[in-house]
Amino acid sequence: MINNPLCIFRVRLLWQCFAAVLLLSWPQVVWSGEPFVIRQFGDVERLVSHHFGQLEGYEPGDIISQGQTDPLFKMMATSGWVISDLDELNSLILKDGDFLIRELNTPKGRAFRKKIGDSPRSLTLLDRMSEMSNGRASVHDMIYKLPDGHKIVDTMMNSKRGERLLNRLSKSNSGGNVQKPTNKLYTVELLKKRLGQSFQRDMQTRQVVHPARSTKNGNSGR
Repeated sequence: MINNPLCIFRVRLLWQCFAAVLLLSWPQVVWSGEPFVIRQFGDVERLVSHHFGQLEGYEPGDIISQGQTDPLFKMMATSGWVISDLDELNSLILKDGDFLIRELNTPKGRAFRKKIGDSPRSLTLLDRMSEMSNGRASVHDMIYKLPDGHKIVDTMMNSKRGERLLNRLSKSNSGGNVQKPTNKLYTVELLKKRLGQSFQRDMQTRQVVHPARSTKNGNSGR
């Protein structure tokens, strides 16, 4: 951990320079005819909602993937915020070809997801199960083959019998507790919540840059 004030200043200065380079190299986001600038977290939420609302094939509640968030993070950078912990953030987002993406972002998968709800607990359970031996086949069968597959998830999540089953699964699972949170950002709402944490920290360390906006008379400002 860096404690020297001079070192901290230099790190922040380097980060500001890096952010400025990205702002110049990536095209700016234009909103209502003028560049969009992130000044508060509400602007981030608006940009996220707008981005996913425009994505072809995306439906509200879908499981999100890196291929969808990569262009979003670039838009944030050109709008004034280069996320300091972007690598960590990306590690929490599923890759495009991940099992849950393939299984849940289909008509049958979406219908199944709506029945089990999109809470982190239910999605974590499916994710953990998919990592177990024969787990992917079990999850696939619940979604596509069993007429009431969603009830299995409901039973496991909300009953004493299900709790006992989960305990047995956890003991037989080399990865440990199948109910242990993965902290993955499965949905847009989870992404927004996590972005809020990053934004608050970056504001405190002055790593949110507000790019100047040119007006017709040559002045900068909003």
